[in-house]
Amino acid sequence: MIRGASAVPTEPLMKRVPAEAARTAPPTAHPPRAYDLLLDGMALLTTVGFTAGTPMLKRALSGFRATKSSRMSCSAGPARSWSC
Repeated sequence: MIRGASAVPTEPLMKRVPAEAARTAPPTAHPPRAYDLLLDGMALLTTVGFTAGTPMLKRALSGFRATKSSRMSCSAGPARSWSC
């Protein structure tokens, strides 16, 4: 049986360890995709702070917007009309 406060990691530690691992991962061979930028931005936000993470998250958002506009169109029919 595990007892004591040190037995269960605290929530900030549970977020920080994976974020630090993501930041130390080697860069990809291809240009960063929106998902890569999102992961990097969230890792920076968690480990360094808002000032460091916000620009990367803005780049990720721009990437998702560009991907959506290039892949989806409103002419896809009523099933896709909610995304227009």
